[in-house]
Amino acid sequence: MTATDKPPEREPDRPRPSPDGGFLRPGTFHLLLIVAALAGPVGFVPRVAMSPMTAVPCGGDLSECRLGDPIIGVSVLGRAWDRMDRGEPWNQDDRVFAPYRDTWALGEGRPLQALITYPIARGTGSFALGYNVEYLLACILTTLAAGGFFSRLAGTGWPALVAAVAFTWAPARLNNLSVDVTLWGGLILLSLSFGLDYLRGGRRSRLLLFASSLLVVGFSCLYGTTM
Repeated sequence: MTATDKPPEREPDRPRPSPDGGFLRPGTFHLLLIVAALAGPVGFVPRVAMSPMTAVPCGGDLSECRLGDPIIGVSVLGRAWDRMDRGEPWNQDDRVFAPYRDTWALGEGRPLQALITYPIARGTGSFALGYNVEYLLACILTTLAAGGFFSRLAGTGWPALVAAVAFTWAPARLNNLSVDVTLWGGLILLSLSFGLDYLRGGRRSRLLLFASSLLVVGFSCLYGTTM
């Protein structure tokens, strides 16, 4: 090339297929996935977003929330926070199953959610906010876990992104919108992602992450996983 030659024109900067078979650059995919994870709860539960200190997610109108699953969820967390105040981390012999002994130990105690939200609920004095924070975390983490899993199957593209949003906010979940543990159960996809990585690459670190994530899912509530 001489000094008088024109440099070759650069092609427009447009998305190209990623090495994994997707149609977005990995960085773009992950950015869109994070935006979708953060925006999803606001779009589906706007009333809670406007009044997080007093309102809780509900599958129907406000009158149906007063004695339904949201109040059960708040009460489960509230009893766990009370036990933490007394220095009793375990949830045996809870009054919800009185007079039967040791039955609540097999129920949905939600120890992970209670541990995460304890300082928030006690610091603000709002049971509703403590519940809403763990609900928000469930929505965000489920979308991220779904995106990670589907991107391993279909590449970092639009199909994986749409599938992640659809998994988090599928009709079956919207029908149980007030049951927060159905969202926490979505973290099982995180375990499947690590398990898939291990089967493909054989790295022991992925096997360790697979086992650790299963333990996290168990402490967040197995009831949600089965749904």
